[in-house]
Order: sequence, then C-alpha cells, then structure tokens
Amino acid sequence: MSLLRTLLAVAFLGLAPAAAAAQGDLVWTDRLFPLPDPPAEFHSETHGPVRWDYPPRAAGLVDNLRALRADAWSRIEEDLGVDVDDALRVRIARTPAEMRALAPRGLGVPPYAVGVAYPHLGVVILGLEAPRSWSAPDVEEVFVHELSHVALRRAVGGAEMPRWFVEGMAIRHADERSLERYETLWTAHMQDALIPLPLLDDHFPEQVHQVSLAYAEAADVVTFLRRTERGRTKMHRLIAELGKGEPFEEAMLEAYALSPQQLEREWTEELEEKLSSVPMLVGGGTFWVLAAVLLVLAWRRRRRQNRERLAELARLESERDEAFDRLQQVVAAKMADEGPRFLVSGDPPQGREPGVPTVEIDGRNHTLH
Repeated sequence: MSLLRTLLAVAFLGLAPAAAAAQGDLVWTDRLFPLPDPPAEFHSETHGPVRWDYPPRAAGLVDNLRALRADAWSRIEEDLGVDVDDALRVRIARTPAEMRALAPRGLGVPPYAVGVAYPHLGVVILGLEAPRSWSAPDVEEVFVHELSHVALRRAVGGAEMPRWFVEGMAIRHADERSLERYETLWTAHMQDALIPLPLLDDHFPEQVHQVSLAYAEAADVVTFLRRTERGRTKMHRLIAELGKGEPFEEAMLEAYALSPQQLEREWTEELEEKLSSVPMLVGGGTFWVLAAVLLVLAWRRRRRQNRERLAELARLESERDEAFDRLQQVVAAKMADEGPRFLVSGDPPQGREPGVPTVEIDGRNHTLH
C-alpha cells in the first residue's frame, strides 16, 4: 500500500487522548453522600443551573467553563437525542490533595484523575494539576468529558452501562483525539493484545499502558457504532431503550441487532481491516514523522477544497450575471420592436358605463378604468 493510503487510513480512525490522566474519572453510586464545605477563601457562586466552587485565581477559567458548558451540554443532548436536567455542582481544585478534600465524603477521588464525575450526585470536580506529573491538564477538555458522564447517566435514567460505552461516549463528546492513542491501539493489534470487551464492561485496568489501551478501545468501539449514516438514529434508539429500563444487551439488540459477541466480532474485523493497512513502524520517531506528513497532507487537502469551492461559487455567479444580461437584451429588443404592452383583463365584457373610454387590442374592446 502506498504511503498516501497509509496516511489516510490513520486519518480516519478518530481516536482519543493517550495519557492515563483520565483513569478512574467516573464514580458510580446510588447513595447520597454529603459534600464538604469548600475552603474559606473559595468563591461559591450560582449561575443558571450550575453552582461553582473555585479558588480566586481560577476566576478567569470559570468564566471560560461557564461559556463552554452551555454549548457543550446542548451538543451532548443532541447527540444523545434526549433533553436532560442540566443542574450541576462544579468544584475546581488547585492540587490533587484538594480534589480529594472537595469530593463527596466517603467516595474520594480515583488515582491519576484530573477530573472526576459523580453522575448520581450531579457533581464534577476538576483539578488544575495532574497527579504525579504536576503538569497542567486541558481543563476544558476534561470538563466536557465529565459533563458527558453526567448527561449520559441522566439520559438513561441511571441504567447500568458497560464502562467502555460510557468512556467511549465521553471521549466522543469531548472530541478528544491523539496519535498516541492510535499508536497504542495499533501496537496492541500487532501484538494480538487487545483487551476483550467483556473485561471492560465493569472497570478499566490499573496499569498505565492497559489504561491507555482501554480508553483507545472504548473510543474506537463507539466510533464503530456511529460509522454509518444511520448510526445517529441507532444511537438515539439505544439511549431510548436504556431509558425505558431495558438491559444494555437487549437495548443493543433492539437498536443495532447485535449481541455482545456479534458487536465484538464485527468491531474487531473492521479494526483488523483498518490497522492491517498500516505497515510495521520501527520506533516512535518514525511514527511522528508519519504524523507530521499526515498533518501536511490534511492541510493541503483542505486548502485545495477551499479553492475549488471558491472557484465553483465564482462560476455560478458569472453564469447568473450572464443570464440576467441576456434577459435584459431580450426585453429591450421586444420593447423596441413592439412598443410597450398593457396588462388587461381577459374577463368577458359585462357592459360599459357611458362616457368611459375603451381601447381595442387584438380585435377586442377593453374598458379603461
């Protein structure tokens, strides 16, 4: 296969971020747990349906998140096909330790998390520092990821769902993509080390590499479910069936006519077809050279498409102007040859009033009013 076809195969995979920072970003519970009070220096404000708790230095970030939330929530609802309650409690933590201090009592924060959602409680906690690395995460991306967890749980009325489905939907809603995630998936495929979906139904593994692979698989399975033109309709049907209380396996049969075994088999077959088109790459450097070439090709393709659209618009506008010019010439010629014409009634004469003038046109008399 040519290099261009290989690059295009990479481009259409649509994968999620590779870092394990999102590990354990979801805590399920059917019980109510009290929230501890935020530190005294925190600001606590309510804007619309959302209550915000945050340190003073995060004020600008909260303004950005407020604007992002409204748009992201609407997009998530549209993708799910359900309008859901948008009440939330969002807390911003400066450190991983502060994330744990702000979490609902008795639940805590899973390790490695830079954001965590408690869907049953409608609570989202975001961290400004990643555990262990202490680097600054993409808080806005993490925020949308956590919003997806809350909205999806509300859309299905708290129904149980496989962990891969929940995480795959969140990755989709946050529009998270990275070539590292693709490399993880490709490597596991080449080593015949993909994690069976049943093992991802309830939880993700704890090892860093396995976590990255679990998220990569979750993202790709959800992409597989949305791959056709009817994917949107089928996904809405799946969410609706879950909202009615149908178990996930039965809802999947109703929406996609797929059992869990059929889903895994068809997904792996398509994955095999996509990934087998990519030749073995030696070392990470080669992979990133490939990624750089891919970005250049994608940019050139978009620029060429824009030029073609502009040329097409210019051609249509020129044809329209020429058509108007021809029409004006025809009208002018008619006027010069025949003089002005009057629009007159074609109704049969009903008699005319004395003294009212008439005009004869084409052998017929017409009263002038």
